[in-house]
Amino acid sequence: MNKRGTGAIFCLIGSILFAARYITVAIFMSNVSSWDSMLFAEGLEYQGYACRNLSQKFRELLQCFFRLY
Repeated sequence: MNKRGTGAIFCLIGSILFAARYITVAIFMSNVSSWDSMLFAEGLEYQGYACRNLSQKFRELLQCFFRLY
């Protein structure tokens, strides 16, 4: 596998982790009778930042990988 393929895989993993946070909150709050942006923001705070932090770590790893080559 070359650099481009490895980079594409890391971007894919990072974007899946980034999107997983929003999908998780949407599933978690699917039983709510009314939606608004404040309620969704509170759900994001309740969910935490683990997926976002992991996606940022994958981005940093990808940047380091391309600096080496």
